[in-house]
Amino acid sequence: MAKITKDTTIGEVLELCPNAETILQGFGMHCVHCPMSQMESLAEAGAVHDADIDLMVKKLTEDMIKEFHKILKESTSDSRKDWFVVGDYKKFQNEVGGLK
Repeated sequence: MAKITKDTTIGEVLELCPNAETILQGFGMHCVHCPMSQMESLAEAGAVHDADIDLMVKKLTEDMIKEFHKILKESTSDSRKDWFVVGDYKKFQNEVGGLK
């Protein structure tokens, strides 16, 4: 599975996360599509913009995981259940035999 780290390039992040551009812009990175930024790591770009790199990686990772969940669960029987949330956190805890 893909993993986002401080060494992941902006170009790689844009491919992995559907909302990467919005997330990165929230950290002051407004030039994510310029040719130079495609080769820059999150750590390098974050240092230039004085961004909290750990928080950035956390938000990007969360977005990537939600996208993977959406891809896996879209058009399944689960996706047709009212209580099941495709591409986001579930609404209810797992339950086995009536126990939580």
